[in-house]
Formats: sequence, structure tokens, C-alpha cells
Amino acid sequence: MLVKEINEHVIRVPLVANWAINCYLIKDSDGSLILIDTGIKGSWRKIDKALRSIGKSPSDVKAIVISHAHLDHVGSLEKAKDYTNGLIYGHEIEKDFISNGKTSQVTHLFFAAKIFSFFSTNIDAVDVDYSFKDEEVLNLAGGLKVIHTPGHTPGHCSFLHLASSTLITGDAVVNFFARLSYPFKYFCSDYKLTKQTAQKLAEFDYDSAVFMHGPPIYQNARVAIGDFLNKELKNV
Repeated sequence: MLVKEINEHVIRVPLVANWAINCYLIKDSDGSLILIDTGIKGSWRKIDKALRSIGKSPSDVKAIVISHAHLDHVGSLEKAKDYTNGLIYGHEIEKDFISNGKTSQVTHLFFAAKIFSFFSTNIDAVDVDYSFKDEEVLNLAGGLKVIHTPGHTPGHCSFLHLASSTLITGDAVVNFFARLSYPFKYFCSDYKLTKQTAQKLAEFDYDSAVFMHGPPIYQNARVAIGDFLNKELKNV
């Protein structure tokens, strides 16, 4: 497992392969950490190992911020809560899914989505301590701005870490094989809305961007993401 510093504040923790699923640790000025997402079930061991590799322990994680309630993002949330005792943050819409152990319904406009709908999408029910809303700035690690980007799920959010000028896209945009794209349509509750709300990512200033799926963009990320979104907009 390669724990990689994106910048002096943000650390990438690869959970599946070295690119397929990531979570992130953000350093706060008091030495504590913020965990963004928790990966699939069984990922806690890797998160714990990552913490110890940077001289930290689970008790240093004071908050766990969730981008959305899909299995590959909250699969290890219960374990993370148990071991860190960190407060759990989620969007006010997504809170209900997390607290009730459910995920949002996917669109059935696509055949693949119908196939996937036959499989269980239940998640472990975990209480959310704090629910946030669009454009709120969470008082975590120097400021974490909420960017509500629904479509992938109704309460899906991206985040802008103000102290490091780093965009955390969630699944609004992914970077599989270092190629920017939208998430797979058959995992979206509203794929058209996903593409519409992703345009919000071009409105903010940031230098780096990190993805829950795929490698980061270390510099000039706003230009790269803006070019991708502009190209996609012209193709609509």
C-alpha cells in the first residue's frame, strides 16, 4: 500500500489496487486528522495501517466526512466509527440513507442498472452526528467547503479543502486510468443530473484535485477539470 502525500495537508490512502478506490486523510493544525470516506468492507485494516505509517493512531481521527452512501464509500464506516470514535458528517439528504442502512435507488433507464438492482445495496446503519448542507464551510482542518453535487446519489457532495486549495470530487467526476469521466451511469440515481451538477466544480478555485477513483491531479487541476466539463457540455 502506497500512502501518498498530495500536499502538506492531504494524504491519499489507496484501498483497492493503487488507484481503484481511495480515501483521504486531511491534517488539522492541532495534529488531529479528518477521514474522507472509508472504502468497501474490510478497508479499515488498510486505513489503520496508513495511520500508523504516518505516526498516527485511530484516536487521532476526530471526524469522518462522507461524500455519499454507496458501498465503496461507507463500507467500513462502522469499523471506522468504532475504532476512532470520530464524529460522522454527512449531507442532510444522505444522512437518512446512512442512518437507516440503505442506499439510494439507481435509475432503471439503463439495462445494467436493472441487473445491479437485484443485488443487495444495504449498508451498515451508522448514526450521523452532524448533517451539513450545500455551501456550508465545515470547521474542520482549516475549512472544508461543501459542494452539493447530486445525481450520483441525491445527497452526493464534493468538497473544497480551503487551507490546501484541494478539490475532493467524491464521485461527481472520476479519474479511472488517469482519464477524467463521469461515474458509471448505472450506479447513478439520476445520471443526467450528475452531469449537470458536476459543472459546479468549474466555479471554484483550486490547484489540486483528488478522486475517490483514480489518481490525483497535483497542479492546475481546475484547468484540467474545467476543460473536461466544457468539452462534455459541448457534446450534450
